[in-house]
Amino acid sequence: MPRPIHPPLVPAPAWAGAAASPWPPALLGLAALALSVWAFGGQGLWFDELFTFAATDPARPLAEVFAQVVLPDVHPPLYYLVARGWAALVGTSEAAYRALSLLAAAGALLALHRAERAWFGPGGPAVMAALAAGLPFTVYFAKEARAYALLLLLCALLLWTTLLLVRGLRAGRVGRGLLLAHLACMVAACLTHYFGYVAALCHALVALAAAPRPRDALALLAAYGLAAVPPAAWLLAHLPHLGSHAGGAFWIPFEPLATLEGAARLFSRRSALWLAAAALLAWCAYRAARCGTLPALARGAAPWLLALAGMVALPLLLSLHTPVATPRNYVVLVPPALFLAAMAARAAGTGLAPAALVLLAALNLGATAWWAAHERKPAWDPAAELLEAHPACRGATVPAHRFAGPAEAMYAYHARPLGVRPAFVTGPGGSLLPGPGGRSALEALAPAARASGCPLLYWGAGLD
Repeated sequence: MPRPIHPPLVPAPAWAGAAASPWPPALLGLAALALSVWAFGGQGLWFDELFTFAATDPARPLAEVFAQVVLPDVHPPLYYLVARGWAALVGTSEAAYRALSLLAAAGALLALHRAERAWFGPGGPAVMAALAAGLPFTVYFAKEARAYALLLLLCALLLWTTLLLVRGLRAGRVGRGLLLAHLACMVAACLTHYFGYVAALCHALVALAAAPRPRDALALLAAYGLAAVPPAAWLLAHLPHLGSHAGGAFWIPFEPLATLEGAARLFSRRSALWLAAAALLAWCAYRAARCGTLPALARGAAPWLLALAGMVALPLLLSLHTPVATPRNYVVLVPPALFLAAMAARAAGTGLAPAALVLLAALNLGATAWWAAHERKPAWDPAAELLEAHPACRGATVPAHRFAGPAEAMYAYHARPLGVRPAFVTGPGGSLLPGPGGRSALEALAPAARASGCPLLYWGAGLD
């Protein structure tokens, strides 16, 4: 049996029995995934998911979709390519697209569990997967046809391979397969989302800091340099297509405090649970001081605390030039934050700490379930304007995601579920209003929509 990566902070833990059971995190994970499945078809598709449909349609030539939809988008292409292959195999239904995210979220929970076992050994409590299962981040992105569940999976794998790499560096033995897997996770995270670049950089710095000798650090730095070639090449190729998005002319407002508050709410929707978590971690630090493990905890946590700070601060600094920081993008914080919580629980030297964390995760999942059942999203007009300004959409009729309110047109954040969308007719100003009959004006627009390449009009016309 492989030895744990890091010596236990508390020798021979007496709580390694019931607290180490894999059943609590497994049950919480299944409950979180079941909650995501329950919410699959209840809300319909929101704006970005409509874009996913257009960018991954396997019925259209890949070169055409890449040139007309993917390149003008503000995200790297890996998720779109994976989703296109998935759609070709499974289909293009709403549930099919969301099932891909569900599988990625399930893989993320498993990767977090394996990372915890690898670092602390198989005898300790299992809390990282349990904590992840209760997060609104996990539940929401597991049902969304977007790249964030895949990004969460890749960041969990990146944490796992980073911890394994740190062990190898400390032992003086780094296997080639492990290094390649670590670099592959970095490249894949970068090509899935631009926040993946930040996550890859911060994990690389943690690994470099663990190198015991300068030559080890130089060899690792050279490997990182080679791995940076594909992400750098994509970024250089993509920048000319971003056009006015770079340099501040972007639809995301720069509101750092609101962004961080939104990210915190995707960790927990209840302030009481945040206070409970803070009190629990403070108690763990107190217990660690009493047990004499606080210095070891501080040494182990310091590089990851700095990594978390970097993942928060770098996008905010970049947003001074081009606003890029939104709450959902901070999903990259989840794996290292949960690792720090698991480290604090073990430093406390009592089974009460991990058990309390699992209980907190269960309460958080309950709060997340209530939120998912009552979620209502506001209008997001700037996003509509961004995609309607897509080159292929200029001059096109605004499609079915824009509804008419009593006084003025409003953007519906979620489109209605597929089975209950009404027919639409052209209204004043070229907008599409709910029609009284069963025939949609978009049916007549289908040939033009197919020829236009406009992702919104293409999807709105119901082209499969």
